[in-house]
Amino acid sequence: MIFNIDFGIFLASGESFGQISGKIESHASPVPGMSFTFIFPLRKTEISPFSHWDGYLCIGQVAIIPLPSDAGDLSISLSDLVMPSRSDAEQVVSYFQEGFGLYFDPTD
Repeated sequence: MIFNIDFGIFLASGESFGQISGKIESHASPVPGMSFTFIFPLRKTEISPFSHWDGYLCIGQVAIIPLPSDAGDLSISLSDLVMPSRSDAEQVVSYFQEGFGLYFDPTD
């Protein structure tokens, strides 16, 4: 099953760093409260952001977004990710971009 995901990245200081979004595939049906793993990247990457993050995000909200085709599109909001520093946040963003093909929208 392919669905849209989005989540925020924040710094430990409380400052918003940006938003990650994109499409991802999972064999499990998403349920609020369930953990979603990003431990195994879909694409080759040398980046490993796991010194400050365990590789899991919690599913917060699941919604069906209506499309003109009436097929609907599943959208999942994941828990925000808090990183200790700007350099750690940059590393985790690169991991999501390279490893999963996700998009990053930085906070202005």
